[in-house]
Amino acid sequence: MAQRGVFDFTSPQRCGGLEVTVVDENWSPIPDVLVVAWKSGECFTRAYTDANGVAHLPLDPMTAGTLTLTASKRNCIPACQDVAVQAFVPVYASLDNAPLDDATGGNDLINPGELVHMPIVLRNYASGQGAQTAVNVAPTLTSYDPRLTVQTTSALAYNDIVPLGTSAPVNSVAFQLRAGPDLQELDLVELTLVVYLTGSYHSTSNSPSFAMAVN
Repeated sequence: MAQRGVFDFTSPQRCGGLEVTVVDENWSPIPDVLVVAWKSGECFTRAYTDANGVAHLPLDPMTAGTLTLTASKRNCIPACQDVAVQAFVPVYASLDNAPLDDATGGNDLINPGELVHMPIVLRNYASGQGAQTAVNVAPTLTSYDPRLTVQTTSALAYNDIVPLGTSAPVNSVAFQLRAGPDLQELDLVELTLVVYLTGSYHSTSNSPSFAMAVN
């Protein structure tokens, strides 16, 4: 660009999220760069790089193909690159739905100071020939905002999930989230879900991030 953005990575189909590092021609990280990723007709996301030149982009391309990635910053030369999205994976367990149950507020919303339950529903997005059942499914949930803590830190039990099927937590056990009193209305709190699997396809399935609005 005055600094030149440099980045390179590949993205598996239904990857859940991307971590992109932007550096200059001397391989020094560039902060505050707007990174945009999109795949025509499927997904669009953007994020700014942090002090280490890293941007975290929630992204779930549905098919193999080409993802376009750009990096731009004022007084810097913008960068653009096409990225290969890899083909089919035999099993992919990820977020389907994240309902809230707040017994205290009674409005199924998260409010400052509340303890809420989130019985996350998972889906196995794998389909077609060769798709496999997700077995020994064990998700973990993390909050990176100190104003919202995940009090259920151990993995919850789920049924095995057939291709395109879903599962809620066994015995209706849910993640418990405690909202701090300093959360404000309309604040967005980011959570990251990681789904661990074992069986014929061993993997940490993905790390999608999603935001909750405070009301």
